[in-house]
Amino acid sequence: DPARGFYRTAQWVRLSGYGFLSTDVLSCRFHAAGVAASVRGADVRFVSTTEVWCRQPALPAALPTPSYVDVSLDGQVFSQSLTGYTVVGDAVALKVAPNQLGLRAAAAVPVPPLAVYAVDAYGHPMGAFHTGDATVSVTLSPAQAAAGAASALALTENQTTLARGEAAFEALRLAGPAVGKYRLQFTAAPFEPVHIPVWVSEGDPTALRIVQEPSRWTDNRQPLPDQPGLVLEDGARNVITMPLNASYIVNAQVVPVPQNSSASFVSVFANGGFWFVDVVIVAVYGMEYRLL
Repeated sequence: DPARGFYRTAQWVRLSGYGFLSTDVLSCRFHAAGVAASVRGADVRFVSTTEVWCRQPALPAALPTPSYVDVSLDGQVFSQSLTGYTVVGDAVALKVAPNQLGLRAAAAVPVPPLAVYAVDAYGHPMGAFHTGDATVSVTLSPAQAAAGAASALALTENQTTLARGEAAFEALRLAGPAVGKYRLQFTAAPFEPVHIPVWVSEGDPTALRIVQEPSRWTDNRQPLPDQPGLVLEDGARNVITMPLNASYIVNAQVVPVPQNSSASFVSVFANGGFWFVDVVIVAVYGMEYRLL
């Protein structure tokens, strides 16, 4: 305790365990694969058989992951407890969590909370070791857009502040996205932009749209030559081809009610829409009829 330190700043770390002894060569070692830094003397404090304090020294660089701190009673053989201790380096990049999103289309799509971190070369979050604030901006573009193309799509609440190495986007909304693959790109100076993929799938049905108009005339005997056809749309006006409820039914009503024929017809969702086949209107000459 603490479990993290900054490579350029020495700090005391409390270790708990058992079997500690006060010896002249009581030592601590901060290490990772291929690198180690040992301290003893004034940089190690014996408190009790269950507690020792070790002073993490200033180091030339961060330690790779994973990294540990160990204790030695004789200065030669160190404990194998593998007590985790992270030594963080300078911030070199941004990292976003989660690293991908799946959303369902709507007129306004709320994006789950996103966290942006400044990280060092080993991916350690900087946290309070990162000083200074920065503005983080996010844009949404089609995944296949050419670099630099003016293809950013509408986002709301698309800026926030990176402070103490962290930023949060908690009110992002996509405005009426089409079905497809996108990318959210996060930018904050002086870091290189970072992006995450976003897949937008069909949303919940909110409307019907006529895609095939019925015939404007009838022979009063046979089904209309051109039968009405309709599709479902979500709130972003995407055509829904695979609704979660595949048993939708559309009723078509003839107004006014024609003589000697049915006034109501039914179509069940199939092949991506509602395709009527049996609408017949026995009309009175000069009368206007509508399908509702």
